[in-house]
Amino acid sequence: MGKTVAGLAIVLAAFFTLWGSGPAYAADDAVTQFLTVDKLRMSQGRGEGHDSFSISGTFNMEVESTDNNIAAHDVSLSIGDWSADFPAESWKRAGKSHRFTIRQDNVVGQVEYWVANSSKCTFKFTGVKQWLDLGLGNDDTEGDVDGLAGYVDGDEETWQMPVDLQIGDFDAGMTLEMRRSGLTLSKLDVSDPMPCLMLKSLKIVRNLKTANRDSMVFSGVVLLNEESFDPTTDAVTVDVGPFHFVVPAGSLTVSGGHFRYKGTPTGGGKAALSVDGRNGRFTIVASKLNLEGLTADAQVHMLFENAGAEWFYGITMQVNKKQTSFKY
Repeated sequence: MGKTVAGLAIVLAAFFTLWGSGPAYAADDAVTQFLTVDKLRMSQGRGEGHDSFSISGTFNMEVESTDNNIAAHDVSLSIGDWSADFPAESWKRAGKSHRFTIRQDNVVGQVEYWVANSSKCTFKFTGVKQWLDLGLGNDDTEGDVDGLAGYVDGDEETWQMPVDLQIGDFDAGMTLEMRRSGLTLSKLDVSDPMPCLMLKSLKIVRNLKTANRDSMVFSGVVLLNEESFDPTTDAVTVDVGPFHFVVPAGSLTVSGGHFRYKGTPTGGGKAALSVDGRNGRFTIVASKLNLEGLTADAQVHMLFENAGAEWFYGITMQVNKKQTSFKY
């Protein structure tokens, strides 16, 4: 591959933030479990039991309740050698919302289930006076610091940090690549598994009065194995509910590190795919569609044929009463 294409594969591998490997799920899965860690920061204190951390992200989980009877779940979180269990009865609900909070052993946690009645959920935990067993040493001067040979003040080193989240029946994990600076580790990107796909945002507007006037904007991040994707030969398929869009092999154009294609989805209309080679982010903008049959529960399917990367993600979207606005 040329330098531009090879650069895309390498950059994609450095910017993805989702647990999920394809093909990992059957096409008939109702709702798929997947985890995203947006932020993780861990700091070693100057004495034992004075470490701290903060972590936040999202997870996709089957909607169990949308009424006032919503209940908290047992939660287990592990980050490296640190782990904690948060029993369901210890969580406090914020009014009639889907948001629950907890304070336990110097850890503050928040989980919001089924945001706007979609399958998207959020989590956030902050801990102080913890024992994280990071082994970063008590200074950052020179030499061998707790087995990290060659560490010198001002240098940065890369660490691998496994993360696992269990909430009720939900259970997913990932390995994050962390960047060390002094006595602090900060999330850099994901190192396992690969390939990966992250769903960031999906907005669909239906025009129920005029045919063929539905529209969609879909964005996310895709991570492919290094050297596995060549836009000059690969074909891409994207499905969102009744929407079906194929980029024929060799049809992607390359310009300034971006890969683009404009075409006609199955059933008519217009659609454009853009992938930013600098960070792996992609956007699909489509209009003049006929998305008859679309429901809140939808399958999102993406295939990079030659790269051997394929995903089926089942999601539940937020829908307004008029059935004209669908969001995730």
